[in-house]
Amino acid sequence: MEKEFLEEIKKFCTNISNHFPNSRLPMKKLPWIALKNHLHDKSYPPGEELKSSLERERKSRMILEGLVVAYELIGELDWKIYRVYEEGDIVVDLDSLRSGNPSAIRFQAYTKVRLAELSNKNELLLLKKHPSMNQLSALINQFMYSREAAFAKLLSMSNFEKYNTFLINYRKTAKTLKVQEMAELLNFSISTFKRLRKRKD
Repeated sequence: MEKEFLEEIKKFCTNISNHFPNSRLPMKKLPWIALKNHLHDKSYPPGEELKSSLERERKSRMILEGLVVAYELIGELDWKIYRVYEEGDIVVDLDSLRSGNPSAIRFQAYTKVRLAELSNKNELLLLKKHPSMNQLSALINQFMYSREAAFAKLLSMSNFEKYNTFLINYRKTAKTLKVQEMAELLNFSISTFKRLRKRKD
């Protein structure tokens, strides 16, 4: 099981490295066993909360399998779908991480989810003991921020462009979310969403 987990971590990190072909990161020489030993292999059933809005962010989560949804608290009682994270994404509450305080964001497993979790404490220990991991850490952070920026850009597009881009970039999510949830995520009314889907078809 540990060997399989190690291979999943390598595959995850290699995919991120491939997004930055000019980085010249020596993947084969990295201390993979040390990285694995600082990570936790965690699985969550559908509907289980990964982080509540009352908690401050203390870890990062690499999605090895499944779909995670972020909800934002609107007002005092209403939760709105804020973001989706698929296999290959990194789930972190950036607002809470920056401020050191809880935010209005909570994470929940939408499907069965498998994560490689890295606590902030373990990340500091890993980078201190193994400085060669700093470049990979920087690439992971760059990838994470680029994904957040890309999703924000998607939401700023015109309705039809936003709908099409979402279907292309989030195929698994588009097949998994309910119509109402997808409309809420993309800031569409149900009637607008159905009209766009009909136009696409």
